[in-house]
Amino acid sequence: MVEDEELLKELVRSLLEAKGYRVLTAGDGEEAINVFQQHQHEIQVVITDLDLPKFGGDELCRRITIINPSIPLIVASGFIDPGMEAQVFGDGVKGFLQKPYKANEVISSVRRVLDHAAGIVSCSE
Repeated sequence: MVEDEELLKELVRSLLEAKGYRVLTAGDGEEAINVFQQHQHEIQVVITDLDLPKFGGDELCRRITIINPSIPLIVASGFIDPGMEAQVFGDGVKGFLQKPYKANEVISSVRRVLDHAAGIVSCSE
């Protein structure tokens, strides 16, 4: 989970951990790359805000897909520029979360992306 707003990062981390997920966090793009490189064989999905310090979520997505092209990515934003949407979704992004976060949307998005990566078809597809 990559989020520069500490309260939001901890909220999502707690929410996912309560559902049994192990969550690693980072507060900016640079820290996220370091965490990803150290734990890439353990990480099954990355959730990132698009508006991050050091470098943004779109650049983070590009860098992560260079390291592991098959890692599913979920991006989050309060607003996404329509011109940027096509670019971001071309970089391995499998889901989008609208901010402010809604607990059920975070959980269902993570589950849907993980199921899709595992080849599981859910009833909602």
